[in-house]
Amino acid sequence: MYPLIAQDMHLSFDTIVTSVDRSGDNLTLEALDENLKDTNKSERILRDLQARIWKQRFVVGKSWYRTTWSWGDLIATFILVTANLIWGLFGYLKAVNEHRHHLEMITGRKEYMLTLTYYWAYLAAYAGMFDAGAAILFTLRENHLIRTTMGPEGGQYFHGIKYHIGLGYLTFAILTVHSFVILGLEMYYSDYDTYHVLNPTAGWLGHTDFWGLLAWIALALMVVGSLWAVRRWNYRVFYWSHQLYIVFFFAAAVHFPTAIYPIVGALLYFSLDRLAPYLNFARGVTGKATRVAEEIIRVDVPLVRLVNQEYAPGDWYNLRIPSVNLINWHPFSIGSFYRNTPSHATVFVKARGSWTDKLLVKVPEVG
Repeated sequence: MYPLIAQDMHLSFDTIVTSVDRSGDNLTLEALDENLKDTNKSERILRDLQARIWKQRFVVGKSWYRTTWSWGDLIATFILVTANLIWGLFGYLKAVNEHRHHLEMITGRKEYMLTLTYYWAYLAAYAGMFDAGAAILFTLRENHLIRTTMGPEGGQYFHGIKYHIGLGYLTFAILTVHSFVILGLEMYYSDYDTYHVLNPTAGWLGHTDFWGLLAWIALALMVVGSLWAVRRWNYRVFYWSHQLYIVFFFAAAVHFPTAIYPIVGALLYFSLDRLAPYLNFARGVTGKATRVAEEIIRVDVPLVRLVNQEYAPGDWYNLRIPSVNLINWHPFSIGSFYRNTPSHATVFVKARGSWTDKLLVKVPEVG
C-alpha cells in the first residue's frame, strides 16, 4: 500500500497525482467516512428535496431510446421547449418588424411568404446556437451548476447526458432548417448561380454561405458519429468526430460573427472546465494506491466535501501522474458509489499499455 499525493479539481472530476511515494502516513478512509456523517440540517433538507424532484418515476421510449424520467426532467424539458418556442416566436416578430417596409412592397403572396421565411430562418439560427450552448453545459465532466441543481446523483451519465443528446439533435435540426432554407432561397433568387453563392472569394454572399455550409457539415458529422449504432460499433469514431465541435464553432463564427453570441457564456464555462485541472493546485489531498492483483492497482482518492465532488454511476476520473507522464490524462471509470464511500472515489487501473505499465512499477507488491 502506497500513499498518493494528489490534487482534487473543483470544476472537473480530475485528479493530478503529483507523486507516488513509499513514505508518509497511510490514509484512513474509514475515519474520513466517519467525519462526513455530520451533515447539517439545511443540507439534509436540500438533499431530500432534490431526491424527490429527480427520483426516476416514468419509463420513456423503447429499445435503444428507453430511459427513465422524473418530475425534474419534465420541468427541465418544459423550460427548454418553452425557450425554443420563444426563440421561434421572437424570430418571427423580429423579422416582421425589422423588414416591415420591405415586406409591404412585395405584391405576390408567394414572394411575400418566401421572403418572410428567409428572414425567419435567418433569425432561427440563434435558437439553434442557444441550444448548442445549453448542450455544452450538460457535457461538462463535472458541472457544478448542474450538480447543485440536480443533486449528487445529477451526474453526466445519470441524468444530464440525456439533455446533451437531445439538445444536440435539436441544434442540428434547427440549423439544418436554417441552412437549407437560406441556401435554397439564395440559390433561387440568384438563378442558381452556384459560383457566387458558394464561392468564398466571390463576395460577401459566397463567403457567408461557404463557411455556413462548412459549419453544418462539421455538425452533421458529429451527429452521425454520435448515433447509438456508431458508438457501439467504434467508440473512437464517435470520440474523434465529436472533436469537430472546434471546426463547427470556428466556421460558425466566420460565417456570421454574431452567431456565437448565444454560446459565449457556455464556451467560457467549457474552457474553464477544461483548463481548471491544469491551473488548480490549491488543494492537496493524500490518497492511496494498492496493488490488488498481478496487473491491477486500486487507487483511492479522498474527495473534498463539495456538491460537485459527489459522483454517480457512470462518472469517471481523469488521472494525470507527472512521474509517469507529465501531460497525459487517462480516464478511468469509478468503481465505487458515493452513498457507500462519500469520502473518496475508487478506480481500478489495469496494466494494458506503456502508461499503466509505468504506474504498475510504482506499486510493485500485491497488498
